[in-house]
Amino acid sequence: MAEKQPKAGKALIEAAVDAAPMVIALLDADDCVVLDNQEYKKLQADLGMAEPAPMLMTSIRAEMETGAANVNGGRRGSGHVFLDREVRLDLPGGKAPRWFSCSGSRVREDDEAADAFFADGGRDYLLLVAKEITGLRAQQEKARVAALQAVMADEDRVSALRESLSAATFRLEGPLNLMASVVGMLARRNGERDAMAAALANAMAAGQQALDELRAMIPDETREPSGAINVNELLRDVLDLTTVRMLAAGIGVSWKPQAVLPALQGYPNKLRGLFKALIDNAIEAMSGRGWRERELIVMTRTQAGGIEIVIEDSGPGIPPERQLKVFEPFYSTKREGGRGHGHLGTGLATAQQIAADHGGSVEIDPEKTAGCRVRVMLPVKRRP
Repeated sequence: MAEKQPKAGKALIEAAVDAAPMVIALLDADDCVVLDNQEYKKLQADLGMAEPAPMLMTSIRAEMETGAANVNGGRRGSGHVFLDREVRLDLPGGKAPRWFSCSGSRVREDDEAADAFFADGGRDYLLLVAKEITGLRAQQEKARVAALQAVMADEDRVSALRESLSAATFRLEGPLNLMASVVGMLARRNGERDAMAAALANAMAAGQQALDELRAMIPDETREPSGAINVNELLRDVLDLTTVRMLAAGIGVSWKPQAVLPALQGYPNKLRGLFKALIDNAIEAMSGRGWRERELIVMTRTQAGGIEIVIEDSGPGIPPERQLKVFEPFYSTKREGGRGHGHLGTGLATAQQIAADHGGSVEIDPEKTAGCRVRVMLPVKRRP
């Protein structure tokens, strides 16, 4: 009779777990699934992967501020290891992201319920319970993206004003410097009382005053706090913000994120601005009249202690001799008859500066001959 009780208890627990309306999986110390339910099997089939649980656990660890120690170390405590932790899975193949609310509890083999399953003693297990909240988050994301669009539009206007005024002051400085040289030369040749030198000096003083007033009109750069960043989320934001433009231009998007990326420290709006500048340039490049190939590829992956973001378009590309010049301030390919890339002049220079502020870099892949491939490298751990 004593032998039948564990078997009966096991069958009862299996039936209860299978009937649960949420995803349930019991994981060992290596995140291997030792018990699951029907909802978990449905999720396996839906996502098209062998085991979703390890991916969920990796996402949970990446989202927790203090890293894996909060999850692994908590298994020897009591109660919940984590509770209602919302995680996002970015899936390959252009699939929409999925959101889950996850909780994890410690299970010991010496627990009464666990005795029905285990006989070797001494192990800890994690009971993972996940409830999909993609529908709810989709509504929240729609409202958030609308608010973000307004914020980004304001920042774009301020950035455009900064760039225009900076370009104007940059171009005025040249003639003023030339006038200063002429005034100095005339003063040395004809003396301080030379009428032409005096007139030029007055004109130069008026020009310098106007230049100073123009500099004072340049808006201050927006400051934002640094924090942990999910690069996939920022890129998804930018793709959402540019969807209307891409649909209008007939551009297809291939979104290839690495499902789980390490978090990095940085400034979210600045990085959104970096990615938006690159994607805007790609859209502009492919929007030329008569241009038929219109595909944008956005990819993320871990690489050499950092995160690599690849933004590739099927536009006309940038000639090799201009691939360095497009990063110069106020340079525009359109002034030289170029098409598409660098249309704002300062866009790529600003993007390079934002990457540098995060310890990273932006470069154009010279091996890409058809279209343009831009690589952004951002280190996960920045040097002090």
